[in-house]
Amino acid sequence: MSHIGLTASIKVPSEHAETVCELLTQLVEPSNAEAGCMMFELYRDSDDANHFFIMEKWQDQQAIEFHQQTPHFQTVVPQILALASEKTFKTFSAVT
Repeated sequence: MSHIGLTASIKVPSEHAETVCELLTQLVEPSNAEAGCMMFELYRDSDDANHFFIMEKWQDQQAIEFHQQTPHFQTVVPQILALASEKTFKTFSAVT
């Protein structure tokens, strides 16, 4: 089975940008340490400090489901979503 790509685009009000940046940063290391994670990277828009972008690559759907049940996901993601003003999530299937 081919790997799965996920993206998350998150915009926040300026008063929450640093808090959300810290929360998102807390996801990077433990997510990358998960067995099914092939990549978990966090970016901040160079032109808009209130816009964050996550690129993820997972071995399969089971790895994503495991990730979504981890303590770091369950604890941090709801806090981020509560502060977000805009959020877009996309799932991609690998072509090659």
